[in-house]
Amino acid sequence: MRPPSRVRSGIAIGALAAFGATGLAACSGNSGQTNSASVSAGGMCSPSNSVGSFSVPNSPSTSTSSAASPSSTSATTTTIAPGGKLSNAARLLLGSVKHTSYTSSAKIDTNSGTFNLDCSQLVNYLVSTVEPYALKTVAGYASLGQSTSGSQDLISGPESPTALTYAEFFASMPPSSSFGYWSRVANISDIANGDVVAWGDPSHKSGDGSYVGVVVGYPRTYTGSCHVPSGYVGLQVPVLDSVQDLHGSGDSRALTTNHGTGVGRGDLVLVGTTSGRVLGYWWATGQCSAHQPPDIAIGRLQ
Repeated sequence: MRPPSRVRSGIAIGALAAFGATGLAACSGNSGQTNSASVSAGGMCSPSNSVGSFSVPNSPSTSTSSAASPSSTSATTTTIAPGGKLSNAARLLLGSVKHTSYTSSAKIDTNSGTFNLDCSQLVNYLVSTVEPYALKTVAGYASLGQSTSGSQDLISGPESPTALTYAEFFASMPPSSSFGYWSRVANISDIANGDVVAWGDPSHKSGDGSYVGVVVGYPRTYTGSCHVPSGYVGLQVPVLDSVQDLHGSGDSRALTTNHGTGVGRGDLVLVGTTSGRVLGYWWATGQCSAHQPPDIAIGRLQ
């Protein structure tokens, strides 16, 4: 089988109509306030540059849509809902972490519970523990279909997938299609426990503003202080990732004495139209600064 075409699809913006002061980037309550550690404007596994408000393709659909959510939960905790191959692996990993930090120089020692890595290395490791050939599929896409040998380090080596690789691989598949252990989740209402969320900007070769994480719970309709206009959807998504910037005060990393970086669980908010298209995100539930990277896509390990 050939890998999907490497032509980027991402979010087709089409005719742009930007929200003004009352649009998606506006806050009610404590406007502009974030309850997280300071949030940088770039860097790998971090928010991309804020655009102030989302650029929206044409007019939104007036239909309604909601994410599958068996129950609504309150503040973020370290609990991870069971379900999904990757989510189960993430639950086991989070329970075994004793030492962690964000770094691009990966160090994984399961005996001591050490997981020092970045977001793509974390997802690579989780995928490799569940289905190694699924990781080889993504790595093969990055190398234009060239075969990958078992001796290669696909977790943190030079041939290992990056956050942008995941985003482009998922976006290259037609909606609701599948390829090589993976399927694409194209509708925001279909995001589920165990899915992989990724984005990146191909113009930033250093990986600035790129991200990948695993959904580790039940997404639910966002009801926080950031304003979601009528006709659009805000989806609060619990994720396991390895990052420098926390997803708000409820982030599991904020509960540590040093507000550490590295592996942890937090909530981000995906924003899209009620017709299902994901437009962008808010990095934390209380941070109303809009981010809209060129490629944002969701995939599911089958």
